[in-house]
Amino acid sequence: MALSLLVLAAGVYFTVLTGVCQRRFPSLSLKALKNGAGGGLGPFEALSAALSGTMGVGSLLAVSTALQLGGPGALFWMWVGGFFGMAVKYGEVYLCLRHREGGEGGVMTALRGIGCLHLASLYALFVLAACLFSIGGMAQSQAAAVALRRETGLPPNACAWTLAAAALALSCLKKERLGALCALCFPAVAGLYACGCLLCLFLRRAALPEALLSVFREGLSPRAFLSGSGLAALRYGVARGLFANEAGLGTSAMAHSLSRVRDARLQAGLGMAEVFVNTHLLSTLTALVLLCAPRGLSGDGTGLALRAFGSVLGPPGEELVSVMVLFFALSTMPVWLLYGRRAARFLWPRVQNRAVDAAVTAVYLICVFFGALAEQAALWRFADVLNLGLCLPSLFLLFRCRREIRESCKAWPVP
Repeated sequence: MALSLLVLAAGVYFTVLTGVCQRRFPSLSLKALKNGAGGGLGPFEALSAALSGTMGVGSLLAVSTALQLGGPGALFWMWVGGFFGMAVKYGEVYLCLRHREGGEGGVMTALRGIGCLHLASLYALFVLAACLFSIGGMAQSQAAAVALRRETGLPPNACAWTLAAAALALSCLKKERLGALCALCFPAVAGLYACGCLLCLFLRRAALPEALLSVFREGLSPRAFLSGSGLAALRYGVARGLFANEAGLGTSAMAHSLSRVRDARLQAGLGMAEVFVNTHLLSTLTALVLLCAPRGLSGDGTGLALRAFGSVLGPPGEELVSVMVLFFALSTMPVWLLYGRRAARFLWPRVQNRAVDAAVTAVYLICVFFGALAEQAALWRFADVLNLGLCLPSLFLLFRCRREIRESCKAWPVP
């Protein structure tokens, strides 16, 4: 709770500091897509890679958990947290591009650039831990294994070997190939998922007005806050929303920093677009389907989504969720492996990059295998701890460089 309120407060602060930079993200995003130049990934490829890293199974789990623990009003506070999180994401991406070294950047590189080497190393250590043992590896593998067992009927060990083999194949992709693959696959699969959600909402359109009314009633009503349900909605809506879009963690800025855009403000606009797509579009569609489903909020995590889509679309709905879980997990894993390799290179700069990458990949594949056999609850509790370790250095960087962020917003519009 304290961490989510800290990120929310930071979002409010940087919204004011930047003159509500959120209103600039459509124009900045369009200019970024048109004005990319130089080496590196294209702006859209960098955005797709960042979205692939954030739109893992954690997003689906975050929406389900927020609604179960906070009620329908949690969706309203996910919107609020997402809006202010866009200002935080702007600052993260802007600083990571401004302080790039050798065409690559990240929170640890920016921290080193301002003289905070020890804090930069600590952040890189948390990134590596999250890559191997949490949201980047084991947690994604566990969720993917559940979906794979449901689709194929394979025993747990066979699923673990299958996912490890898939992770090995994806680990061989260079960043340029990975960016191109993300730019090709993510929009298509996300569009398919959005169409499935819209079909569910169309079939359950009679329940949609009441669902939307409950979102605002339980999210804003003084009576709800007096009864405690409003506070629960605020707590879990903000916390799970920020967990889904990773605003304040600084991780997706590593993907954005690979963009060939020269003006950091333009890619920072795409960083805000990342939060908008994640929270205000895809997560919102998921939440509305869960609220409109005839079975209500019964189930746990992925099981809740399976029951909701299945109760509306029948077996094809459950198939859609299983395929989406599998795709989102497999698309998240290579992006997070890229983050882990970058963090390891930062921690051991004297070791050859190939040796570092090989060592991280080997450990990562082992984690993917055992993650497929692990329990979900323990992995996500550990993820909350690691998120704290990622968030504090990232927010420190933002406040330390707040003048630099403010100066970047004085020359609107961007030429």
